[in-house]
Amino acid sequence: MINRIKKVIPEPIKIFKRKIVWHYNNVRPPIYGDKDKDLFLGPWLGDVGSELFQWIPYVRRLKENGRLHHKNIYAISRGGVENWYGGLADNYVEILDYIDDKIYQEPFQRSKKRSLGEKVPTLNKFGNETLNQFRISIIEKNLIAKYAEQHNIKNYEIFHPSHMWINVNKFKAHWQNDSLSLYEFDKSFLYEKFRMVTKKYSDLVDELDLPEDFIAAKFYYHPTNLLESKENAKHVSDYIRKLSKKKKIVDLSVPLPVDEVKSHLLDYKNPNIFQVPLISQKSINLGVQTEIIRRSQGLVGTLGGLSILPAFLGKPHLGFFSGHAKSVDQNMGTLHPYPHDTMTFAHIYEELNQMPYKTTDIKRVNVLGNLFAGSSVT
Repeated sequence: MINRIKKVIPEPIKIFKRKIVWHYNNVRPPIYGDKDKDLFLGPWLGDVGSELFQWIPYVRRLKENGRLHHKNIYAISRGGVENWYGGLADNYVEILDYIDDKIYQEPFQRSKKRSLGEKVPTLNKFGNETLNQFRISIIEKNLIAKYAEQHNIKNYEIFHPSHMWINVNKFKAHWQNDSLSLYEFDKSFLYEKFRMVTKKYSDLVDELDLPEDFIAAKFYYHPTNLLESKENAKHVSDYIRKLSKKKKIVDLSVPLPVDEVKSHLLDYKNPNIFQVPLISQKSINLGVQTEIIRRSQGLVGTLGGLSILPAFLGKPHLGFFSGHAKSVDQNMGTLHPYPHDTMTFAHIYEELNQMPYKTTDIKRVNVLGNLFAGSSVT
């Protein structure tokens, strides 16, 4: 009956209702937490991109608007990303100190198998159908309880990513069907540059003896981003070889990533390409990569979640993808695999620092212009 009623409601009325609901949730969102209790943010178990351009900015907006009440805030994530939460959280909890990395990786491996058409269980080990966390699992509750016990935290509440996903997915759908503008959708988030430099990672990178001027690179293969093939591997290798004649390159790829991607390792026999074995340590790999990108002239690599990180560090990015996008333009070839996310990324780059954010099909690598000073590969 309800579905029949929905079908006869005129579309303008539906759009008006969505705008009213969006306005209410942004102007008067619920108040979370308690001023007399500590507040745990997370645990964040999803992909890097969603954490950077949705989860952290969403929580920042709530805090800015006075909708998060707390005594102390503990951010729970993985890979040593405490400086991502600078100015937001008082403390950082490393997930991989409390959860076996095989359990942590399971949702990513399951996601990869599903994207390849393989049959997978309906739910992952954390009780979700996708990487997005729509419910909190026993594993997550036990992690928080163990940390709280170890640090004598008696009274606390949890602000779980499910709070965000329920709202963001709803309004993102309205934006994608043109019921909301990007400007309206964007009001749910507060984007700020990462100004905190973690001494731990600064000292670790100091010991790497990296070149003074360099470009960071991170290429990997994924069924929906950059398809693994001999052709694409040759495109990447040719591009890096030409780029290395102009610039020194620091490779951020690791032989065994913690998520569902397969790394494309660069040619370390090339004297202008530098390897960073340190980032193979899973509990610190993102912290080290963040510090390296912060010191670089910019990042080149596969278009994906990490593509948004340079924006928060004031650096440009050049991202490549291949022909697994859903939409194809007859004149331009394959378009972005995630057009709405890519539009949001470009908006964040422009809003934060006016830095270039460019994406292109890997097949068009030979027609690229000069994104980094003195590094033209044409």
